[in-house]
Amino acid sequence: MALPRPRRAPRRIPLWAWHLDAWIRSGRKGPRPSRAPKRLPAWFHWWRLWRLATAKGKGSWAWRTYLAHLHAQQDAQQRLDAARASLVKWAKWGVAHTAEIHYSMGTNRDDYLHESKGELPLWTDCSGFVTYCYWATGLPDPSGLAYRWVGFTATLLENAAKNGHITFNLALARPGDPIVIGPGTGDHAVIVIESGPDPLVVSHGNEAGPQVYRSSVDTREPKRVCQTLR
Repeated sequence: MALPRPRRAPRRIPLWAWHLDAWIRSGRKGPRPSRAPKRLPAWFHWWRLWRLATAKGKGSWAWRTYLAHLHAQQDAQQRLDAARASLVKWAKWGVAHTAEIHYSMGTNRDDYLHESKGELPLWTDCSGFVTYCYWATGLPDPSGLAYRWVGFTATLLENAAKNGHITFNLALARPGDPIVIGPGTGDHAVIVIESGPDPLVVSHGNEAGPQVYRSSVDTREPKRVCQTLR
């Protein structure tokens, strides 16, 4: 059985990693390689363990530890895939109930936080609908507010910058990711239901209710993908 290589390790391992690995194996004799970053990426430790497990062979401590790590990764990926599938389900639920989902920027936009999921009619705005999908799925608040109230485009951006990642590359958007559209703190928010160079999104931007369209239909820029699901 060949051990699969760490998924997040780069295809071409940088030279500093080889030098640092050799320095560690030498018992840290001499100065630490100067080009090695002070804060090492997580893949470096698993890459070293993979190399050790491959060298020591099946049944070794390194082999067993690396296998346990792989299984944990697979379990985590399955949970993440299920969460994304549920977000897409709730976004499509909104599209199926456009007549009963109204647009509101008033104080009633977060009333659903005190109701049962799936209860209709529903009043909220664009970021409120994105938040609704996360709330109904049982995931952490995408605005980082613990669902005390419904956030806005600005809080979606703030939470992604603090606890996740923001990218301008729409091709990297995954199902369930919010996209904030417009400059500054953003003018609008949508949720991705299908990835690709031009992601398919659900948008609740007016009284017409949640609608499905390609991201390119909205010509406003920039478009920032908020990634907090990991």
